[in-house]
Amino acid sequence: MRTLNLFSRFSEKQLLTTGIVCMLAGAWILSFTQCSFDAVLHMTVLNKSFAALLAETMVIILLLFLFLFLAAKIFNNKTRLVDVLNTAMISRIPLFLLALYNLNGSLSEQVATIASGKLPQPDASMFIFSFTSLLLVLASIVILVQGFKVAANAKKPLHYVWFAIAVVLADIASRFILPYVNF
Repeated sequence: MRTLNLFSRFSEKQLLTTGIVCMLAGAWILSFTQCSFDAVLHMTVLNKSFAALLAETMVIILLLFLFLFLAAKIFNNKTRLVDVLNTAMISRIPLFLLALYNLNGSLSEQVATIASGKLPQPDASMFIFSFTSLLLVLASIVILVQGFKVAANAKKPLHYVWFAIAVVLADIASRFILPYVNF
């Protein structure tokens, strides 16, 4: 299992560099595919500028970082900022891949169909998107858990309760703050 844990395989400098590059690339992917994250784990189809999407991505990462760091500090005063920041940035990578489903506009079409009051006919592409979305969200959560475990030296069940509370609070905070991030 150790080989699957990015945080024990790579140095914090490698993770930080990868996180920054992927944050920029992720905002570009969101811009190119006309997708946006309006919460920590919620993607929507909206046409926004690259600057707005980058700002939203940075706010989400900052909120995840802030709440995870505070949760980790509750039980481990030696938690380092860079480790939690890396966790917040690296965990976004699988979620950026979700936007690639809208390359041909199929997600936009399904959203428009639902918005008009109709339900789209289930087909293979909808099943594939649903299954892939589930896997990518799970991958993001696994990365968050692994990163938090390494950053905070989390071992007890109560540590993971704090982790869950932090992620939920970051999600709630992002839903209140992101509507005010305009470029």
